[in-house]
Amino acid sequence: MISDNARSGMQQAPARSLFNALGFTAEEMKKPMIGIVSSYNEIVPGHMNIDKIVNAVKLGVAEAGGVPVVFPAIAVCDGIAMGHVGMKYSLVTRDLIADSTECMAIAHQFDGLVMVPNCDKNVPGLLMAAARLNLPTVFVSGGPMLAGHVKGKKRSLSSMFEAVGSYAAGTMTEEDVLEFEEKVCPTCGSCSGMYTANSMNCLTEALGMGLRGNGTIPAVYSERIKLAKHAGMAVMDMVNKGITARDIITKDSIMNALTVDMALGCSTNSMLHLPAIAHEIGFDFDIKFANPISEKTPNLCHLAPAGPTYMEDLNEAGGVYAVMKELADIGLLNTDCMTVSGKTIGECIATAYNRNPEVIRTVDNAYSKTGGLAVLSGNLAPDGSVVKRSAVVPEMLVHEGPARVFDSEEDAIAAIKGGKIVEGDVVVIRYEGPKGGPGMREMLNPTSAIAGMGLGSSVALITDGRFSGASRGASIGHVSPEAAVGGPIALVEEGDIISIDIPGLKLELKVSDEELAARKAKWQPREPKVTTGYLKRYASLVTSGNRGAILKSSEIIVECLKEQGVDTIFGYPGGAILNVYDALYKHSDEITHILTSHEQGASHAADGYARATGKVGVCFATSGPGATNLVTGIATAYMDSVPMVAITCNVTVPLLGRDSFQEIDIAGVTMPITKHSYIVKNVKDLAKTLRNAFRIAKEGRPGPVLVDVTKDVTAAECEYSPRVPKPVERITASIKEEDIDKAVTLIKKAKKPYVFVGGGAVISEASDELKKFVEKVDAPVCDSLMGKGAFDGSNERYTGMLGMHGTKTSNYGVSECDLLIVVGARFSDRVTGNAKKFAKNAKILQFDVDAAEINKNVRTDAHVLGDAKEILKRINDKLDNQDHSDWMEHIKSYKLDYPMRYNRDILNGPLIMEKIYEITNGDAIITTDVGQHQMWAAQHYKFKEPRTLLTSGGLGTMGYGLGACIGAKVGRKDKTVVNIAGDGCFRMNMNEVATATRYNIPIIEVIFNNHVLGMVRQWQDLFYGKRYSATVLDDQVDFVKVSEGMGAKAYSVDTIEEFEKAFKEAIELNIPCVIDCHIDREDKVFPMVSPGAAISEAFDREDLNNKK
Repeated sequence: MISDNARSGMQQAPARSLFNALGFTAEEMKKPMIGIVSSYNEIVPGHMNIDKIVNAVKLGVAEAGGVPVVFPAIAVCDGIAMGHVGMKYSLVTRDLIADSTECMAIAHQFDGLVMVPNCDKNVPGLLMAAARLNLPTVFVSGGPMLAGHVKGKKRSLSSMFEAVGSYAAGTMTEEDVLEFEEKVCPTCGSCSGMYTANSMNCLTEALGMGLRGNGTIPAVYSERIKLAKHAGMAVMDMVNKGITARDIITKDSIMNALTVDMALGCSTNSMLHLPAIAHEIGFDFDIKFANPISEKTPNLCHLAPAGPTYMEDLNEAGGVYAVMKELADIGLLNTDCMTVSGKTIGECIATAYNRNPEVIRTVDNAYSKTGGLAVLSGNLAPDGSVVKRSAVVPEMLVHEGPARVFDSEEDAIAAIKGGKIVEGDVVVIRYEGPKGGPGMREMLNPTSAIAGMGLGSSVALITDGRFSGASRGASIGHVSPEAAVGGPIALVEEGDIISIDIPGLKLELKVSDEELAARKAKWQPREPKVTTGYLKRYASLVTSGNRGAILKSSEIIVECLKEQGVDTIFGYPGGAILNVYDALYKHSDEITHILTSHEQGASHAADGYARATGKVGVCFATSGPGATNLVTGIATAYMDSVPMVAITCNVTVPLLGRDSFQEIDIAGVTMPITKHSYIVKNVKDLAKTLRNAFRIAKEGRPGPVLVDVTKDVTAAECEYSPRVPKPVERITASIKEEDIDKAVTLIKKAKKPYVFVGGGAVISEASDELKKFVEKVDAPVCDSLMGKGAFDGSNERYTGMLGMHGTKTSNYGVSECDLLIVVGARFSDRVTGNAKKFAKNAKILQFDVDAAEINKNVRTDAHVLGDAKEILKRINDKLDNQDHSDWMEHIKSYKLDYPMRYNRDILNGPLIMEKIYEITNGDAIITTDVGQHQMWAAQHYKFKEPRTLLTSGGLGTMGYGLGACIGAKVGRKDKTVVNIAGDGCFRMNMNEVATATRYNIPIIEVIFNNHVLGMVRQWQDLFYGKRYSATVLDDQVDFVKVSEGMGAKAYSVDTIEEFEKAFKEAIELNIPCVIDCHIDREDKVFPMVSPGAAISEAFDREDLNNKK
């Protein structure tokens, strides 16, 4: 027995002493201990008689040889809680009930359980607990109330709510209302119609978890006492036979329950609770399962509020089993499912029959051929919504009308009772969902007010909250996603036309996709309505209504990404990160995931996306090799100051440090190449860590951050509260006025100033201030590889790139200048050449956000530390226009004397780049790999805007370009995006062509194919005596066939005319295209500075020829 864990053996002697304190006898210590979960209280009418039921259960358990032990479960009366803040605390108790019952049952090691619930959330909460615990468990409920009688007619609670509406409409007197008050609820029990409580109690029978009559025998009948005794005996039989809850609650039995739900016309709230129960057995129940079931299931009952019959009538007509017999006879039930009686469903219903065809109609005379519930979908409810079809009048099954939008139930009721709602309107009540409410209030008041005002046949109601089981009319609830998470219902505006087609299962907002996208872009999440207590915790964890409003926290990563505005992720799944991918799957309409061909491709794509958009790029990888495959991409982003968050998942905490399968300390591996690396081993740290990661990635000098999360953390539950991220402020506190003044003084004294622009000017979006600054200084401008586009490359002041492959004009000019103004550039060896001889005639004035860059490679004479844009703005405010016309003329003469020369007679890199510039008018985004082609792209394409050259400048990563190209195109769909690659680089990343074709990402891959590793061979040619060691790629690889094999359109070209035709066609086709350009392996990148030489010693082919 399970209870032996708490009662047997010497170690449990202290526990036995406590059982003695409870009065247990030695004989009882040896018997199965049965927990009786009593929902008795004196505030819920359906629970006031449960003490009698519990006593009867105890007798049954004892009679069958067990020891009954009672412990409590809470219950809320929805009717009493309705109409005020208390209603927020109804649905949320379902999970409290499940959790607390789980705690009690496991803590005390019960052998079996008898659940004694009755009203709304009490039943599903205990069903969830039963499925979770998987003990022998039987349900016996308190039973339904008898119907009231008012003016000779049977009435129930829904009549009471509608009476209030009639009073507001002036069609009922206060005395009439008082009579309803006193007569509609005449006994104890759950309210007498097919509302949520009775729906769920009936479904316990359909599931097999309750004995015959559990859902229908009235609370005041002595027959229910007998039922309770038999429930006690049944649980002991289950203990003896080893039958447990999950032997009964199965996928098949849940589908049986859904079928019975349709035939009975149960509450729409059953579509909130069945998914939650299914979740406990690992069955991912989609509410859209309801429609195919509904299509083949006839609606056999019209109990209140849909019709004039009540629970007592259903009981007399044969109860739930009689309905199930009708369904089984036409093959709609799985009759092999087990029940708590130890018999199958088929055996249990074999003797059932329909005693009253007016209450339970036969299949041939059904109210409708389709079931009582329907799930509607469309652009207003992409994840679904629920309506009780059987309670909708025929004229409202199809309806179209203007939206009347309210952000709370109270506002809607005021408008309804104030006469502001008219025939044809569609009342939209939002921010009442599980998160937005929070708590998903049950809204019987608005639907009853509509009915009472005489508008039930002409006005529809739609909400992301839920309506009551007592609601009738075109009341559509559970709209998902809800408003609080930015679902389309949040975007509805007053007067928008809403189309409802219940037979067609459609719910549509007649607004264009473009307009909805524009509204979505403006939408901002609202501050939580509740910031303390249980509701705060509930709101942070709960999912949308379409998923049963279950509590689950594996989505914290996804929620944090949404919170940060992430719309695209690049990644590759694996075992350790599966929980995250499962959560991501459910948000695929909000976050696009691009599955790359390799994790390195994902990291480069995230990098390209970040550079092209200015947003944080995000990539995913699993543990072990998946994570290590990101390392090159992370290092690339680090060296070039690219904001990126790499999220990996690791083995569970107990397996860390044990050489487990696919375990690697990726946080440790990446520590030197990230701004920060984290490993999250406690779920409570997860949201905070992710928020910090995005902040760190963006602030100051941007860069990559790695967050490694153990798998057990991704599966754990935790409190999560959405937050609106604070904007990352520019670094301005470090900008000192004395530094600004010193800079202005140096500029004013200069006769030959030169401006050198780096990637920092791009990152800080300083282009406009930079242009103004250059005009004021009256200086020429050169740039680094990373600074391309910060200053317009077609501007007459622009002299080209500086450094090893910079123009002679820039290299000579900087060598002669008397003031070099450095804006956001680092002095890398490729820029300075011989650092001791670099700009030896100049004072150095450096503007940078990173203090580590000051005096690192080149000593500065002055510097200003802070955001480049803000520095330039402050200097511009203090600087008068300078005049350096003689200097500018001198630089102009250099530009005329030393143009970029190349052969225009044959196909080559410079010619291709100038043709691309001509065709695209300089408006394309160019990505590159690393080598000769990279330099030709930088030299011969005039970059007019920032974020248009994406290349690995710091790390020099071969294989970077194609992934970056994909990321850039995903982020900037409005741009032509071209990757320039060498054939050596293409061999490293060609698998990502398959990624582009998989998602039809229309990038253009241009391969400079010279069958050698071009730049390495150039060095071998110039400095290694033409010893071409391991740089020749003469083989049989056909890039056209390879590309076509991966689904791309591919071209092979040998002339500039062929290239022009292919490139124009590639743009026109707007699909992934590859152009293999055959060029001469003897082509070299010029100008060039030899290793160790000063940049003033730059040479080109003409200089080499003159030396011969």
